[in-house]
Amino acid sequence: STNSLALMQEGEEAQTVLTRNQSATGIKYDNVYITPSHIEFNEAIEGVTYRQRITMKNIGSKPAFIRIREPNSLAFQVRASKNGMRVSPGLNVTTCVIYCFKRPSLLRAIIPIEINGKIFDYHVICTLATEGISIEPKLIDFGTIDIGYSSGLKIVTIRNEGGKSTRFSIDLGQNDLDLTVKPLRGIVRPQKEVKLRIELIGTNEGTLYSEFWIKSVPNIRVPIKIIVIVPRLVVYHPNSTGDFTLIDFPPTIEHTNRYDTFVLRNLSSRVSSYVVLGELDNEVKCIRDIDRKCYPVYSAFEIHPHEGRMNPFQGIIFEVKFSPTTTLSQQEREQKRRMWIERGDGYQNWTNRDFMAFIRILRVHCTESEDIIKETTVETSSLSTTCVSNIDLGIRDVIRLCLYGEVHEARLQIEPNILYFGDLIVGQISERVLRLTNPSAVASIYLEYMPNANARCCPNRMKLKPKSSIEVLITVHGKESIEASFKLVFDIKADSYNSCVPKRCLEKIKVGSYSVECTVNIIFKSKRELLSKRSLSIKATNDDEEIIKRVLHVPKWKLLYKKYSEQTADRLARCREFPLEKTASSIKAAVLISLSPLQIYKIHIYPTTFAFGNVASNSFNYRRLIVKNKNNVPVMIRLISLSSKCIRFPEGNLMILQPESTMTRLIEYFADEVGKFNGYIDYVINDNHSFELSITADVVHKQLHIDKREIELGKEWSSKETTYRPMISVVRITNKLSAKTYFRWEIPASSGFYIEPMSGSVRDNSTLHVYVHYEADNAKTNYAQAVLRCESGSYASLQLSAPRFAPRVEFVNDNANLGEIPLNLPTKVIAVLQNFEFNEVVYEVDSGSLIRGCDVNPLRGKISSRGIALLELVEELCIENRAVPRETVVTINIEEFNKVDCPFTIEWSRGVKVERTSDTVECTLHPGGNVFFVLEFKPKKRGRFSVEAPIYVRGELDGGVFNKLRLDGEFPASSIDVEPTEIYFTPVPLDTTIEENFRIRARHFDNAALVQSNFSIASRCNGDYKDELLQVDFPNGNVVHPES
Repeated sequence: STNSLALMQEGEEAQTVLTRNQSATGIKYDNVYITPSHIEFNEAIEGVTYRQRITMKNIGSKPAFIRIREPNSLAFQVRASKNGMRVSPGLNVTTCVIYCFKRPSLLRAIIPIEINGKIFDYHVICTLATEGISIEPKLIDFGTIDIGYSSGLKIVTIRNEGGKSTRFSIDLGQNDLDLTVKPLRGIVRPQKEVKLRIELIGTNEGTLYSEFWIKSVPNIRVPIKIIVIVPRLVVYHPNSTGDFTLIDFPPTIEHTNRYDTFVLRNLSSRVSSYVVLGELDNEVKCIRDIDRKCYPVYSAFEIHPHEGRMNPFQGIIFEVKFSPTTTLSQQEREQKRRMWIERGDGYQNWTNRDFMAFIRILRVHCTESEDIIKETTVETSSLSTTCVSNIDLGIRDVIRLCLYGEVHEARLQIEPNILYFGDLIVGQISERVLRLTNPSAVASIYLEYMPNANARCCPNRMKLKPKSSIEVLITVHGKESIEASFKLVFDIKADSYNSCVPKRCLEKIKVGSYSVECTVNIIFKSKRELLSKRSLSIKATNDDEEIIKRVLHVPKWKLLYKKYSEQTADRLARCREFPLEKTASSIKAAVLISLSPLQIYKIHIYPTTFAFGNVASNSFNYRRLIVKNKNNVPVMIRLISLSSKCIRFPEGNLMILQPESTMTRLIEYFADEVGKFNGYIDYVINDNHSFELSITADVVHKQLHIDKREIELGKEWSSKETTYRPMISVVRITNKLSAKTYFRWEIPASSGFYIEPMSGSVRDNSTLHVYVHYEADNAKTNYAQAVLRCESGSYASLQLSAPRFAPRVEFVNDNANLGEIPLNLPTKVIAVLQNFEFNEVVYEVDSGSLIRGCDVNPLRGKISSRGIALLELVEELCIENRAVPRETVVTINIEEFNKVDCPFTIEWSRGVKVERTSDTVECTLHPGGNVFFVLEFKPKKRGRFSVEAPIYVRGELDGGVFNKLRLDGEFPASSIDVEPTEIYFTPVPLDTTIEENFRIRARHFDNAALVQSNFSIASRCNGDYKDELLQVDFPNGNVVHPES
């Protein structure tokens, strides 16, 4: 079936003609045909309004009354008619149903249609479009990044291609790559997009793969690939190994040049600058700043370039030149000789003529000015990482070069060293042979005969290989102009490389000259005589003035340079006399110049990473940044916070550092949201060069840590130990954050555990010890869970338990033998109750089980571990009227009790009141009445005591003694016994210790007794030892004479 769907605007007139399809899908009710039979909005999308028509046709033979009423749902609307209408036969009426999404529960409605007074329920159904998301790109490839640095943001677009809003959440899983995704959750509207910002920090080297899931409909897996490298400099050269490279030049003739090259590559995903430094003893210095007079080896070697900038993974060709001379070699040896003399190592006469220099190439991390402008805020959450900077030069940031070369002097051996051509007539030819030898074993030389009018050399140009010789022919043709003595000159040339052209060429340069003395006698032949040239008068020409003129001639350019130098010196002198004051603009112009990599290297900033670690939320944390400028020019450094909400500079963000100065700035970090934080600070030098300082923190709620999770009191004590075992423990509460944290303990009241203090605070980065103890009480539990709650709501639990034990408490003596005592006479006994446990116990005397007249004091108490309790059992004096059915008067004579030295006392305890005089105690007992007296023995001196008190009963025994009360007591004297009384030490060798034990018993002392020892000095024996015989003289005068 097909539904007719139309989007109608309000005010559109109703159609009166039904299509064939509409009539085919309609429903008939009371001669009114309704098309369609019901309305169904399929795949409805949120945010879109849908409309569909209803056509009602009268197919009967008489008019029909039709009225449309309001639907029972807010999501559906229809143009209802309040009064209705009459439709003639064959005509129809059309209305429109409008659907607009409100909420997923409103998907059905009923539209009441009144037809001829009857209500027809017309059904409207809506089915929502299902949600369906897709992402682009499907794979996130971060490429190659440096370890410790951010990968930069990658954007993943989530698109909802369905017609229903859907929620999504990010599941990072184990998150091995410290991945950061924002937002972590959200809603994607139909046909809308949400962009995810993804970033990570490279913490481990290698090619890493990971993934995260987007939980939605459907769940989507997002794979991640990244290559993390350790940034470093790499040298490509045949003699490279690790970070060390040997540039070994072959033996080189002095005054010639040799070149070698290597490639330096920046294996980093970031732009890096580099500088070339020379090693001088224990320090490094820029090549340009090295004094060539003190270190002549750096005149023999040249390296280019000295500094520069490399793009990511870019390589640069370095050229090293070796141009030695004998003079430099001599200066190098002299410099070493002075160094050895200063060190006191002595001087060794080195004969080798080699050069060696050590060079360092350092990587300086920098971002140039065109890359400084960034987005206003880059703030992510990540794990704490470390970031490399220009002052943290690890082994991968330093390349060491060793430049080595050996110099050889070009020499020529000529044999013979003098040529004599003898007497030569004009026109006559004389020839001689010279032997030319190259004594060098490493280099070839080229010889060139300098033209001479007196003689010719054949050949006049030649090449001599190492350790080779050649013979040349010298020819002299007799002429009148030949001098009697002249020299033959041979120029020595050697191969030298020239790097001034794109393709390095080899050229020959002159490195020396050698000459041979020649003599000849020219004979002039005439008709008359033969005249020797030596006998002819020669006109003496004095060319001294011409020679001096040529020697002292100064070129024009030197005169101009001299004049310029004098003018510059005058200008400098005037500047010293009248210094100019620098204006602010001139200072700013000087500060804001672009720096070279070497100048950047001389700016030290540390620390390079502000790792705050765990910090409390809503807390301020501070670190100090130190900057050193070791340049000879001032620099300006501007701090830029890329996380403006969290990072501030209380002391300002601008610093102008003069040469050789140091400044500090305070960095403030406000921990806002809970989670892992990773941000950056840019410090820009002279507004041209930018560096990054990473800031990492783990923002957590205030929390406290306890060193124990469970405590079982008494578990650590073994049953065999004989020491005190307290039922206590100590718990350490540690605050690892830089914020004061308040706490309180929660312990069930039904337990016997107590913690002190129950509440308080722990200072930042400190530890508090709390005391946990247990009081045994059978009415309370011996186990509980204590909860430590912090002010932030975090908590830590501590399980407490203590063993229940049956107390071992016994009397030292199970019975007290009171002997024969008279009836109703008082007796006092001390009972010792001993606790054999290592824990404190509580005792209580069952007073109900005591016999009549027996009293125990105290009735209850505590006995410490391994302690005792003294119980005083008093047998009271009880007088009771049992048999006499009348009042009876009892009198006790206490005259002896009133004596001064009497240690006995009698005191009324309870019962009938008594009347007491100085000599008697009298009371009246009714039938069944009684009276109790307490008798005490309180001696003031030691000894045995006894007293008697007669008892009289009125009307009995004719007034005689009815009974007698006798009290005996002893206060024994104090004594100290020692066992054993004598100690005998057996003979022992010298310097040997021997011990014996003895026991001291103190008896009948009221208080603790102090025992002092008094050792008398032992008498010693005298004697002689002579001729292997010993004579002993004892203190009592006896003498033991020596015997052989």
